[in-house]
Amino acid sequence: MTAVKKTIKINIQDSEPEAKKVVKRKPRSTSSLQSGGQAGQATKKAAPAKKAKPKPVAKKKLVKKAAPIPKPKPQKIKVIDEDMIIDEDKETVVEFGDKEKPLEEQVSKTESMAADVEAALNSEQSAVKDIIKAEESAVTPDADDNAIVEEILPIGRKISTYKKIAFSFIALTLILILVILYFTIIKVSIILVPNQERVSNSMVFDIHGDSAEDTGGNKVNGIVRKVAISYGSTYAAGGEEIIGKEAIGEVTIINNYNKNQPLVATTRLLAPDGKLFRLKNTVNVPAGDSVTVEIYADEPGPEMAIKPTKFTIPGLWAGMQDDIYAESGADIVYQQKIKKYIKEEDIEGAIRDMKQRLLANAKEDINENFSSYSQIKYKIDENSIQSEVAADAGEEVDEFLAEMTADVVVVAFDGQAAADLAKQKFLSTMPRNKELISFDFNSIIYALNTFDDVQGAASLNATFEGRVSLKDSSDVVDLEKIRGINRGQLDVYLSEIDDIAGYEIKFSPGFLPAFMQKVPHLVDRITVEMKR
Repeated sequence: MTAVKKTIKINIQDSEPEAKKVVKRKPRSTSSLQSGGQAGQATKKAAPAKKAKPKPVAKKKLVKKAAPIPKPKPQKIKVIDEDMIIDEDKETVVEFGDKEKPLEEQVSKTESMAADVEAALNSEQSAVKDIIKAEESAVTPDADDNAIVEEILPIGRKISTYKKIAFSFIALTLILILVILYFTIIKVSIILVPNQERVSNSMVFDIHGDSAEDTGGNKVNGIVRKVAISYGSTYAAGGEEIIGKEAIGEVTIINNYNKNQPLVATTRLLAPDGKLFRLKNTVNVPAGDSVTVEIYADEPGPEMAIKPTKFTIPGLWAGMQDDIYAESGADIVYQQKIKKYIKEEDIEGAIRDMKQRLLANAKEDINENFSSYSQIKYKIDENSIQSEVAADAGEEVDEFLAEMTADVVVVAFDGQAAADLAKQKFLSTMPRNKELISFDFNSIIYALNTFDDVQGAASLNATFEGRVSLKDSSDVVDLEKIRGINRGQLDVYLSEIDDIAGYEIKFSPGFLPAFMQKVPHLVDRITVEMKR
């Protein structure tokens, strides 16, 4: 028996150079198929192919990239059969010494395996050629301008596309989260400063004592009395008539001569500025002495009112004028001569004044007797007035005497009870959406309308006022109208509300930019407060 070792080697070369003429590619890894009694399976590993530059064409074409198809490199297949032991006498082959097969059968089997491997390699080679042709057609533009050229994309770009999609999804998720946070966290607080307006009102209430009949209505306990008083005074006549005018004064005549110097009335006195005055009376001035006399302007007028000065006496001999002269110690006064008389208005004014004086005197006399009441009102009974004037209209007198007697009606009542009624009336007429801020009891004005001193009753009118403002619960802001509006629109809406003096808007969180400052759509995220 002779041992024979048979080895079969098969090399297959690929026609790659033809493809390389069109597309240049990076080196690919080699796959090996080994035969272990059956045909080996080829393992493919390809690197991304470089994109060939297209030939210039008249118009740009739309290129659609496709995933690369791996191209296998030329492979070497080595088929080696196992060691065999051949028995030439029996023409048998023993594998590993434990099996026996005819030699021809073993050789035929080996050749069949080699043929299968060769067929597989040929099929692989054909597939590679198809791939190359597909890539060449992908990078070569079509002659038709409207054709779409598909280009095989590298695997790296496909991964980049997946990344972009992933990042876009993440970004959209973040935006959605921000929107949710915006609608759940954002809130706005509106602080309103309401107007405090003064509102006036009035009412009529009755004053009655124990003997007064119960006539219904607003009643306050008090008393009604009538007291007789009188008053008299002297009043100046207001009528005037100008009957003349004068500029008068006094001067001292000085005689330094050795003889007495008589001077008659109307003797001229000349001032340094040429203004002429005259003596009012005749006078004799002793030698070495002086005499004070009255003077008046020769032609009276406002310009004749002059300051103290020295006067010469032009009627004297020139040699004596230095020794005999006059000096004024006070101003010369200009005045008009007026005749006084009583006018009708003087009498009417005197009557009005006496009425006021009667009330003033009544307050002093009556307040002591009705001190138990906090409010006391007085009114003169016009029907009881009696006045007497000691002169008639037109009479030429400087003043006249007038007297008056009258009955003064006194109404005294409980001021606090009246003020409480006034406040109740004020509250009852106040709008529902407003509340009372302050009510000034001391500013109530009472006026007596009617009275009956016999029945001891009277009717008074009370005028009062208070300060009112919007209630804290007032729905002056319609939340449905402000949902979703921006800051500018909210400012316009709030500024048009008449009952508020000002407002303040606070968005939360406070770091929001201006374009995000919008009123939330959820009503529970909006708060409205009143600030006094």
